[in-house]
Amino acid sequence: MKFKPDLIWIKDRSAATNHAWYDTTRGNTNALRCNSVAVQSQYGSATVTPFANGFEVNPGGNGGGLTISGNGMVAWCFRAGGSEKTFNVDGRGYDTAAETPGLSGSGLTILGASIGKRQGFSIIQYQGSSAAGNHSFKHGLGQRPDFVIIKAMDWDASSGGWPCWHITHENKAFFIDRDVAADGTYFNQFWNAAPSATDITVRADTGVSTGNRYRTTGRDNPYMAYVWSNTPGFFHAGHYQGTGNNSGPLQLLGFRPAIVMLKEFDNDSTNWLIYDNQRESANPTIKHLFPNKNDGGGTYDGSNTDLSIDFYATGFKIRNSNSGVNANNDRYC
Repeated sequence: MKFKPDLIWIKDRSAATNHAWYDTTRGNTNALRCNSVAVQSQYGSATVTPFANGFEVNPGGNGGGLTISGNGMVAWCFRAGGSEKTFNVDGRGYDTAAETPGLSGSGLTILGASIGKRQGFSIIQYQGSSAAGNHSFKHGLGQRPDFVIIKAMDWDASSGGWPCWHITHENKAFFIDRDVAADGTYFNQFWNAAPSATDITVRADTGVSTGNRYRTTGRDNPYMAYVWSNTPGFFHAGHYQGTGNNSGPLQLLGFRPAIVMLKEFDNDSTNWLIYDNQRESANPTIKHLFPNKNDGGGTYDGSNTDLSIDFYATGFKIRNSNSGVNANNDRYC
């Protein structure tokens, strides 16, 4: 690749192994798994280390699900603000959050950051608070986020360990690791306010069971926030409404995407889907994986033509009527 990645998301395409997320604020040893509520931990004895134009997987004698011999792998990589120091903005490192542009005055303590203002992506590690109620932390992008994912590093929820917020539903929330619909209850329990151009508000609701209360704060432990803002040529969060026919919606983004990730908002029991332009280079794009599951439609690197899409120079188009991507009148992010 042509850049040093700050977030590396790896999945085995041939086996039922967990997804693995590595980022430069946490280091190269422990993975978070977006299909699981589990705490961060090492994948066998493997390490994943970024370098100037890529990354290296060192199995260290036991690579777990990252280096199974003969298996095809995929990695989706994102550049944020670099990793010169603990706090980073657009390739420049800083020693403290207080001196880092966009982070000064944060309510919750910022433990580490990689902020890419040019491409609208920041990775923030923050310290949660055991106090109930609303708390906020800086995201550093200087514009309102359109998509936010949070994961506790050292605490596993009973269910729904990866809460996320999407611009399409400002007063609802859902989870990367579950197939549930967006819901206002989740929003009130774990966010309670939409993000602003400077801050993300999180909440610990004492009315929620202790097994699920601490998804975004509520413990004096570290949390990870992955934050995207719509940025021409790099990222776009939006939605479309299903038509229920094989010539589905055309989504104009203003650029050709490398990755497309979809989720139905309105109904439970529909999986997240992720497509890319590397596993297949020509339309229709059929191969998909499920971010909320360790497989891909029973065939791991799923090849279900009922879920195909087309990649275009200015966006993408749904090519079937399957309810996973195009149920009539249902909404999808």
